[in-house]
Amino acid sequence: MWEVLSRQIPYEEVTNPMQIMFSVLRGKRPDTSRDSLSVDIPSRETLISIMTCGWTANPDERPSFLKCLIELEPMVRRFDEIEFVEAVLEIKKSKLRQRSGCCSAQPPACEKGNEAGSLDNLKESSTPWPLVSIHQPTKPVKQKYL
Repeated sequence: MWEVLSRQIPYEEVTNPMQIMFSVLRGKRPDTSRDSLSVDIPSRETLISIMTCGWTANPDERPSFLKCLIELEPMVRRFDEIEFVEAVLEIKKSKLRQRSGCCSAQPPACEKGNEAGSLDNLKESSTPWPLVSIHQPTKPVKQKYL
């Protein structure tokens, strides 16, 4: 989680994995200050709280999946659903490009026509975090089963 939020590799300066293990055993954790985790991260304090609680040495003191879900759910509801799905798809496309060895920041020619305008906005944004569109949650849609 820290790596995703900071967009850095934790313990990047360490050359020996054993150093990481001993550092963690001594309680050293990645930096969660404003220098490492930008203040423009949506719900920054909630995410830091969940993350640091998960770093507790005693597994019984770590938050359960249900507790994490309950804390994250209101945060996720503030995002526009379509923009959220488009952002996830863009991340998946990026990972596929990395695996294929493509070094270009431009999408392959076959994908250029499929990109939505809001994805271009994400690339050109001054912050790496999507803007939050606060809206009232939609009422659940009743599904008809055949």
